[in-house]
Amino acid sequence: MWYTIRVFLIPKSRDLAYPNLTGRTLKLERQIKVFENALANVRVIYTGLWRIENSKRIYMPSQKISKKEGQINKEILTGNFISMVTVLIRIECFKYAGSFDEALPRLQDWELFVRFSKCYEFKYIDEPLVISYFTPNSISSKRDALIKAYKMILDKHFRDFERNRKLLASIYYSIGNLMCQNGDYKNGKEYIFKSIKLNPFKFSYLAAAFMSKLGEDNYEKAVQIKNKIFSRN
Repeated sequence: MWYTIRVFLIPKSRDLAYPNLTGRTLKLERQIKVFENALANVRVIYTGLWRIENSKRIYMPSQKISKKEGQINKEILTGNFISMVTVLIRIECFKYAGSFDEALPRLQDWELFVRFSKCYEFKYIDEPLVISYFTPNSISSKRDALIKAYKMILDKHFRDFERNRKLLASIYYSIGNLMCQNGDYKNGKEYIFKSIKLNPFKFSYLAAAFMSKLGEDNYEKAVQIKNKIFSRN
């Protein structure tokens, strides 16, 4: 029995499209065919997608991700690179590993994939069978929810993160960086310095520690400049 999470989470039509009129059927047929020939422990199949943001087209998941299929628990802990609209999932995953954690204010899909990756293998179809149109919302108004979600996921999966110092440092940095952008420098600095203790030679962590001393407005500007520089590379 097959179950597609896309049925429940498909965005509005203006945010999602397929490469052609038969794209939705093609995507499902391709995934079912791959399932039929996959190893027994493969329970999640996802595809590539084009993400359209303004006039920029980005292929996801990024080529920088070295391992996209098989046992991907370590990779998925670094951050979610799977779009929920691209997945097809065997229904027993939800029976044995649970469904979405509704207590999370954000990042529910990432946390779900973290749990699934502990039990099952993933299969990746390296084709853009979905086109997703990114519509920016009020990002600053959602920072509190994002910080809370990161903290909850860290608590829930702490043993997995602590096995790898760099992974743990990464999520500490994410929380600290968001806190500083939100004006909470006292707590933000604590998380950033935790990340530095675990990975002292990471330039972005050292830069964030320095920027946290500049004040809220300057920190925000510095983050925007850094993001523009890295987005060009």
